[in-house]
Amino acid sequence: ELNRFIRQPVLHYDSETAIKVCRQAGYYDNALHLALKSQDHNSYLKIQIEDLRSYSEALDYIRGLPLEDAEVYLQKYGKMLVSHLPEETTQSITQICTHWSPTPKALGTAGTGSPPQSRHLTPPRMS
Repeated sequence: ELNRFIRQPVLHYDSETAIKVCRQAGYYDNALHLALKSQDHNSYLKIQIEDLRSYSEALDYIRGLPLEDAEVYLQKYGKMLVSHLPEETTQSITQICTHWSPTPKALGTAGTGSPPQSRHLTPPRMS
């Protein structure tokens, strides 16, 4: 019943709340589906990294994002990803700093912007 409800073609509910409820109940596959459907990168990556500890899937997803989003999420999760996937994460960071060309992985929307010739990561803001 839950699967049928969340897999409706049109969202008739607050996706943020639905994702949160599914995560709290341990329905991670449903939460991932909702995050993808609503294009909620943050929730998708939180589930993959914090709940499922699926670091490789998270990094693949980040690689499929447009440059600006990939930069944000590598800054947010980079330390954790480097500790679990040092070579792959370092390679992704290097790509961002040189020539970014997203893979068609995330949401089917990657690659819509033109990649810059060169890009440097901005340091995270210290609170």
